[in-house]
Amino acid sequence: MAKFIFMYICGCNSAAPQAAPERESRPETVDAKTVAKWAGISRDRVYELVRTKQLPAIRVGTLQIRFNVDDVRAFLKTVPQK
Repeated sequence: MAKFIFMYICGCNSAAPQAAPERESRPETVDAKTVAKWAGISRDRVYELVRTKQLPAIRVGTLQIRFNVDDVRAFLKTVPQK
């Protein structure tokens, strides 16, 4: 009886569990503050790297910039370590 009530409430047509729909995969992004912290530089320097096209960025609206984590990691590999 409980199984039937559950099926009625959740709208399931069968007793077999259904897999959750897959989420659309999107690249993970971070903000300029996080990039600056990882690279050990200022946020102003991060924005300068974007302006000079040394660091790829994703514009979100007119004021926000996000960075793909894989792009940041690739950039950090090219920067000499202290």
